[in-house]
Amino acid sequence: MTAQSQEPIAAELSGVHTSRLDRWRHILFRVALTIRDLPDLLRGLTALLVGFARRDRMLELWLGDSNSLGQNRSMTSAKLTVGAEGQVIWHLGPRLMYTVARTGLPPRAVRAARLTRRWVRPERIVLFHSAGEIDCRCHLVPRLHDGTLDLGYVREYVDQVCTFAEEFGAAIVAFLVQSPQSGAIPDVGIFPIQGDLADRVRVSEMLRARLTEEVAARRGKVTALVVDPTDLLSLPDGSMDPSLASDGVHTNAEGIRRVRSRVRELGLADRLRELGVRTSTR
Repeated sequence: MTAQSQEPIAAELSGVHTSRLDRWRHILFRVALTIRDLPDLLRGLTALLVGFARRDRMLELWLGDSNSLGQNRSMTSAKLTVGAEGQVIWHLGPRLMYTVARTGLPPRAVRAARLTRRWVRPERIVLFHSAGEIDCRCHLVPRLHDGTLDLGYVREYVDQVCTFAEEFGAAIVAFLVQSPQSGAIPDVGIFPIQGDLADRVRVSEMLRARLTEEVAARRGKVTALVVDPTDLLSLPDGSMDPSLASDGVHTNAEGIRRVRSRVRELGLADRLRELGVRTSTR
């Protein structure tokens, strides 16, 4: 995705339009995207309904920022869609890990979870959550430099997502480690790149380590896991391998294949059975 193609999206997120013409251009752009990606939305809705109907089958439900989408399938403007292995993806928008730590998941996600648990067996739905890449790209490096960097909010982030999973009724929640920082991503609007690549890689590694530590320490009704494909996606310097990225930050087909291989290593169906949740492989 080029910087030019991201401009209308950035304008939507910032709520700033410079003119009436700009607003109309933005509206037409969004309508065109919606029409183009309507099949993706319909496939996602179908996969979700089929997954809910098959009450004995494990279902992956991915929530979060654009990496919940971009590490499962090609990018689309459809907020609800499906990956090649049947995983359902709900792109909630470009939220910071810090924001989730402070305010939790968006109210629409909470309402949907409360409604869903009345009609399905939520314990066999494995929740995945993705956040953190924008924290590293846009916010943490200046705090590293001035000595105010405090990653204590990562514990609150883990608590918020686990609480959401418990309220939903899930048995397992998996946290996706943010994608490696990229040297090829455009500096766009409300996502201003802060610091050089080495600094961003450094804070990304710090956030990755803290997330892994907090998830390992978490105790509660829901089993918390980490999905960490960093070593599969990065160069020796820790940055994103550009040959595995479609636009600098989101993975291409080969990158997605690698992420999915790391997910399969978790043995989720076996873990559910160990927790007493009956699932079928048919």
